[in-house]
Amino acid sequence: MQGILLRVGSDQTPAGGGWNAPVDARTWNYAYVPIAAGEAELEHITPCPTYAMFEQPLAALGVSLPDHLTASTKVHLDPDFASLTYGEPYLSSNGRRASRGKIIEALDEGDFIAFFASFRPTVDGYEHPLAYCLFALFAVERVTRVQALSFEQRCACAHGRRQGAGDDFVVWANPRLSGRFRRAIPIGEYRDNAYRVRRDLLDEWGGLAVRDGYIQRSARPPRFKDPAAFRRWLERRPESSELLRCN
Repeated sequence: MQGILLRVGSDQTPAGGGWNAPVDARTWNYAYVPIAAGEAELEHITPCPTYAMFEQPLAALGVSLPDHLTASTKVHLDPDFASLTYGEPYLSSNGRRASRGKIIEALDEGDFIAFFASFRPTVDGYEHPLAYCLFALFAVERVTRVQALSFEQRCACAHGRRQGAGDDFVVWANPRLSGRFRRAIPIGEYRDNAYRVRRDLLDEWGGLAVRDGYIQRSARPPRFKDPAAFRRWLERRPESSELLRCN
């Protein structure tokens, strides 16, 4: 078994929408808001989702979309927790094999992806400007190429909807063992000039294959050194007792 810790969701980068989704650091209720990722410039085989579908979850936390992200802005809904899919490109923008694509291609049934995001706390008093939180798990069922999917399957996943993305990879998660957590689990702290996984968690997880738990950027998502230890830790967390299959 292998597991990777993968950052997703809106962030301060241009591709990420230049904005962080909210979390209430008192209750750890949160809103999952995906990135924009240039979907507005791409063609799709079926209508692309927009940020309109995230207005209600944001409103529940007293937050609205920023002015530059309107309800009609196309969104890269990836991961998609309704279809339990996650995709990565075969090639990067420079025409070389995408490093994330290589990592996703190597996943097999029984492996897992633990998703985390950088959220903006909605109330004052949190110790850091951003709250890095674990919020979902995919237990891998299979990995396919877009070109091998039916039209209906392509319409169910972000990379499948894109025209000309036949070489891209799509992870399909086991529906019994995958989904979003109802509440986020804070895992990060700011130390040594970067956001990193807390040291106590690194010990409980058995470590990550990245220097000192660095998670501020994740061009190559880190692997869990002891995937079984992480899964045992997660099973003890009440937040993971109910897995939501919705966005």
